[in-house]
Amino acid sequence: MIFFTKRNQMIDTYIDGILKEETLRLNSRDYYSDIELSCKKIHNGLFLPYAGPANGKTKGGIVDANGEYIDSSALYEGNGCGYSVPPEKVIKINKTAIYLGMWFPIWGHSITDSLKKLWYLKTVQAQNLIKDGADLVYIVTMNNRFKLSQNFVCLLKSLDINIDCLKQITEPTQYDNIYIPDNSLFRDHYYIYYTKEFANIRDCIVNNTPLRNKPAYDKIYF
Repeated sequence: MIFFTKRNQMIDTYIDGILKEETLRLNSRDYYSDIELSCKKIHNGLFLPYAGPANGKTKGGIVDANGEYIDSSALYEGNGCGYSVPPEKVIKINKTAIYLGMWFPIWGHSITDSLKKLWYLKTVQAQNLIKDGADLVYIVTMNNRFKLSQNFVCLLKSLDINIDCLKQITEPTQYDNIYIPDNSLFRDHYYIYYTKEFANIRDCIVNNTPLRNKPAYDKIYF
């Protein structure tokens, strides 16, 4: 089931008749949000690597010093939860970390969920933290089996991110300070909204990607 839009023209030939009206209605909705984003800082926070599903949620993310789960550290809102870790299993790093999110090694997530915290790296605060030696940290839903795919590496490089500076969390790890950027792409009930920060990251990728002599479409639905 595929259809394209080009220059505001929609080709709906391949949409199933039963779904066409609802698909066109949802596509015409405005999903832009003008909320102001910020970055949360927590002390002695604990990174929890992905540990599988649990009662409809995904185990993994960040808990604060009191053991409270940070919802914005999940794959998406309302999806994550923490879990208990014996103190002797915790790796302690006396540094600052910038959390880049929970990454899912599927291309659809690579161009959505995996990009939603990267806006923060463009801020002066983040650049100063990086100069001072902050780690760029991420968690993945496939844990040790996950390797950054070449196409996702290309996206990150187009944002001037040094791949060698990325640190994957595979063991429970505590940092002195963790910066957790708000999501620039977020879920609210049944809809997914984006902010100007997400649009800026998207535009940066597009502007830094070489053009090819092939047809271009505003939107492609699979």
